[in-house]
Amino acid sequence: MAGQLGVSIKGVAQGVETLGRRGLEGASGVADAIGSAFRGLLGGSEKR
Repeated sequence: MAGQLGVSIKGVAQGVETLGRRGLEGASGVADAIGSAFRGLLGGSEKR
């Protein structure tokens, strides 16, 4: 039983790590898009 529980906890931890990483990547993309929009509004060049 302890072995099964250990595997389950390890799988959950890996899933949480993946979700956290994807969340940070998504937030970074949103920040880039907002920055690009502001640069466009203010007449600056867009980041490429």
